[in-house]
Order: sequence, then structure tokens, then C-alpha cells
Amino acid sequence: MKKTFLSLLLAFISIVATQAATVGYTTGYYSRFQSFRFGTGTEQGEAIRFSKAKLQQLKGKSIQGVQAVFTTRNTQDNAVTVFLTKDLEGTPICEKTYTLKSSDISSSSAKWNEKTFDTPYTITGDEECLYVGFKVEGAANITPYSADFTNGIAGCSYVIKDGKWTDLADYGYGNVNLRMLVDDVPETLDVMTKQVSFYGYFQSGKEYTFTGQIYNYGTVAVTSFDAAIEGGTGGTLHFEGLNIKPGEVYDFSLPVVSAPEPGTIHLGVQVSNINGGKDADDSDNSFYDDVFFYPAEMERSMLVEEFTSQACTACPQGHAIMAKAMESTPYSHVEVMHHSGYQPDIFTMEESGAYTLFYGGSTFAPAAMVNRAHYPTYSGPAVDFIAGGVTTINTLLDFANGISPYVSLKLESGYNAATREASVKLHVKAHTAMPTESNVLNVMLVQGSYEAYQVNGGNNYVHKNIFRGNVTNNVWGLSADFTPGKDVVYEKTFTLPEKIRASYWTENALKEAGKTEEDICIPANADDMYLVAYVAQYTTPDDPSNNVVFNTVRVKLGESYTQGGYDNGTGAGVETIKEEDAPGIRIEGRRITVDGMPEKVVVYDVAGQAYEADAVQAPGMYIVKVTAGGKTTSRKIIIR
Repeated sequence: MKKTFLSLLLAFISIVATQAATVGYTTGYYSRFQSFRFGTGTEQGEAIRFSKAKLQQLKGKSIQGVQAVFTTRNTQDNAVTVFLTKDLEGTPICEKTYTLKSSDISSSSAKWNEKTFDTPYTITGDEECLYVGFKVEGAANITPYSADFTNGIAGCSYVIKDGKWTDLADYGYGNVNLRMLVDDVPETLDVMTKQVSFYGYFQSGKEYTFTGQIYNYGTVAVTSFDAAIEGGTGGTLHFEGLNIKPGEVYDFSLPVVSAPEPGTIHLGVQVSNINGGKDADDSDNSFYDDVFFYPAEMERSMLVEEFTSQACTACPQGHAIMAKAMESTPYSHVEVMHHSGYQPDIFTMEESGAYTLFYGGSTFAPAAMVNRAHYPTYSGPAVDFIAGGVTTINTLLDFANGISPYVSLKLESGYNAATREASVKLHVKAHTAMPTESNVLNVMLVQGSYEAYQVNGGNNYVHKNIFRGNVTNNVWGLSADFTPGKDVVYEKTFTLPEKIRASYWTENALKEAGKTEEDICIPANADDMYLVAYVAQYTTPDDPSNNVVFNTVRVKLGESYTQGGYDNGTGAGVETIKEEDAPGIRIEGRRITVDGMPEKVVVYDVAGQAYEADAVQAPGMYIVKVTAGGKTTSRKIIIR
């Protein structure tokens, strides 16, 4: 058990120059290296919510404004708008726009700024809830959010994500560095039970220890409390001799949890008997969640993808770092190299250009991502790991290890050397409900190694695990209904060409680069070809931060593999996914047409720019997103 002081200088109640007090949920921790944003929208904003019970404690007090940590002034007109509202989608009660100055922005330590309203608002105590916060407009790459990175508290901290206010609690950032300015706060004994990290990958037969956390929301130090545990071995824990000051958190270990069989266990913690008495607001003193335990024989492999280029000067160094990290990691993994950094090379595929969206559509290398997961303190799923080296890669691996795999995979393949005909059959079985509504499967073709030129590597540099395109002919994958117990099947027969063409290249691009077709056609030795299949969540092709991979499997072409856990239990049905089921997409006169009557067609270039589907398109590679019959699919196309 340990006490955590994330900020000794930033107490929950502080008297500022305006003689106002502050109320909020953050510990005040700040790092300029951990500012962040959500989604691709130019509108960004933070807000904190106060429930009716919290407002009744402040009945008759006046709200004077907002106290916040601002991380950037690179907003439209350097402006920030602070607000007070009863509904984040409604008309504000109070609102005022300020021009941010250089002195307002936090650098090495948190700089708290008070922005007041012209007319204070008096709390009646009858409000169902109130929100205070700020909004900014800015470029797609600004990072205006700051948080304390403790455990989250549901229904307290919100940010704007792709134009919608979103609860921050489940994203791993903790609570936003934002407070409400009020004229006075009465003496209050009030703690909040923060979310317990029940998320992750757990197997039956193993023991796990979880950490509970409480936050002192009140104005009085907490010296003792009880924590009743539900699930696991159960029981009540008593803590005394404490000194948890206002605005601080306290960590405590829950009893060991184990599940003898696969399935769900209901776990939770209820905090009471605060300082031997009753909490001022006990509506937020508990946290419960269902934890799923996978079969003991369950297998999960992580998808480790690296961005590289023959023209990348630092890539040989990056490849060496990655090799060292992969040699020492305890995690099962599959590696794939995308040649889409700096400039296209002889291995660059159409999808490779699309996947630069994982780091904002830029072109830099080396970069890496694990399970396409977005580690909270990094700007995107793909991370420049040169400076951090193996430590950065291990951070990505550890973070991805906390993501539940949800599914098990069986990947079968065949190969006829005489005809070069290859077959693939992917079976997917979900063990528990998927976390998102839309999910996809995909199958990559990967070349094990090939000797070719590399800057700082010479003419005979060995390029490994080369991405050679998706067998599904789909950039982001094929959507499917992964209902627990159901066997989802995708199968396809294709001919492995004698040579694989780097399909990124248009005729114009070849001419401009001084290359020929022969330069970009690489021999495909069947003995060195692999299939990599994965299942991932899916939203839209312009927001790949939500393309997190759950489980991955790799087989040599012509071989098969069934992950441990796949045969645990039998399904009640089969869903067959056929590539042919997707609407036909054709190019006519450099215009993109789609068969049938789709509900929506959107065309994106490799930088994520959207275009009208029926417009004449410039030569290049595009991603076509089609919604038809309630299902969404994406296809890559080249206009020459």
C-alpha cells in the first residue's frame, strides 16, 4: 500500500489573487510532454462536470470562472473561450473569449490561469449538473489537452473528440487539469472512488492483483476508511493512520483475484466509514466492473509494425533497435515492415501510403507501433523510437499487453507450386463481446526477406518482413459480426505472381522518379512468403487511432496454425465473409463509380483529404469508403 503525492504544491482548495477558491478532480500533475488531443477535428475542448450532490455542497456560492492549464496558444486568433453550462450541447449560461498570451502557456511546470466570467453565476442547489470548461479552434496537430494521468472518474472529465463531447475516464489520461472558480467552499469530508484498472488480458488459473484508488475531493484530510471488496476472495479492508490531503490520491491493493474456469467475474470496491463517519456524498464511493478471464491455453500475438524506407538514413539504426527489442520481449509478436517513410521505394504498396495516417499523414521513418494502439503520452499510434530506443518499444509492448484480445484465430493456407495457386482460410472466434460496434478482419501478404539497396546499409542490405499488400484487397479490413461463440470465416484463392509489383507507383510517378517497371517488380519466392491475419476495431479511415488490433497470427504460405484457445467451446453459427460481397468499385474516365445504391461513398487520398466520388481525380492512390446495406467497407484504388 502506498500514498501517492502527485502535487504537493497544488492543493485542492487554493486561495488565488482573485480571492476565489477552486474545485475540481485533478491532482494538478502536469508534464508538457504529455499534452494531447483527440481525433482529427479542428474544434477541441475540455470540461468538468459537477453532479447535483456536489452542487448542493456549494449552494448559494457563486461561480466566477475557470482555472485551467493551457498547453498551447496556437489556436485560431490565439483565442480560448471559457464557459459554464447545464448541457455541453446546449446554450452556455456564461461564456467569454480571451486571447492567450505567451505568459499563459505552461512550459516546464503547470501554470494555472484564471479566466473569469463577466457576471458570476449563483448555485441554487437545484441544478441536476453543471459543466465548466473551455473550447479552442486550431490546426489538426495542436495538442491543447492536459491531464493528471491518475485513474479516471466516470462522468467528471470530458474532451471534444471528432466534434463530440466524450467522457475521458476510459482512455488512460486521468482527469483534465481544469477547475471551477468559486467564491468560497465550506468545510467538507468527501472522497471519490476512482476507476480500478480491471482492463486487460487475464487468463483462468492465474492470480492477479488490482489497485484501488480514492481521491480526496473535500477540504478535510482523510485519516481512515474502509474498502469492501466484491469478487475474488472478498472481504473488507480497513485503513488508518493516514493523512490524505485535499486534492491527493491514495492507492491500495485489492485481494488476489483468480478464476478457475474461463468466464466473467464481477469485481468492485465500495469505500465507506471515512474518518469513522459518513461521507458528504456517497453516490461516487464505489466502482464495479465485469472482468473476463480467457482459457488457460489462450494465445495472443501482438502486431508490431515498423515504418521504413530505402532512403531513410536512420532506418538501419532503427532496425537494429527493433531487432534488439524483439529478441528480449516476453510477448508473442508478429513483425511487418511498411515502406512508407521519407519517400516511396521499390517495396512501397498502395496501403503503405494509406498507413502513414497512423502518424498524421506525414512521411518519416523509422517509426513503430504495436497493435496500432495509441499510448496516451504519444501523439499517435506510430512513434519515432530512435531517441528512446528499446525502452520506447517496450513501453509500446507493455501498453498493448493491457488490451484484451477478444478473439482467437485459426489460419489455414495452401500452395500449389506447379500452378502458383494459393489459398487462405481464416477462422475467427470471439470469446467475449467486442468493445466496439464495428470490427474487421484482414490478411496481409508478407515477404520474409530480400536483399536490396539501403541508405547507410549498402547494396546488399537485407530488408525483412516486407509488407506486400492485403490479400483482402482492402486497406482497413472486412467488417464482420464477431458474436461470441460464432465462427467467422474468410477464404480466398489467388495466384502468387512470379514478381510482386510495388503497387504504389503510377506511370507518372515512375517517370518522375526515373524508375522503370522492372525496378519495382520484386521476385516472389513462395518459400519466403507469409500470411499475417489480424482482427481489429474499426471506425473510419481518416481516424486510424481507432484501428486497434486485438489478435494476430502468422503462417508460412502453404502451412496452417490454430491458436491455443480457439477450440475452447463450440460456436452456434458460422458467418462467411466474402470479398465479393462488397460493392463493385470501378474507375471510368478517372471518375470513381460504385455498383448498386450505396448509402454513402467517400474518397480519400493517402493524406486523408476527402474528395467527391464522382469528380475527375488526379493520378494517384485513393481509398474509397462505401456504406451499403448497413455495412461499411474500404477499398484501395490507383488512378493512372
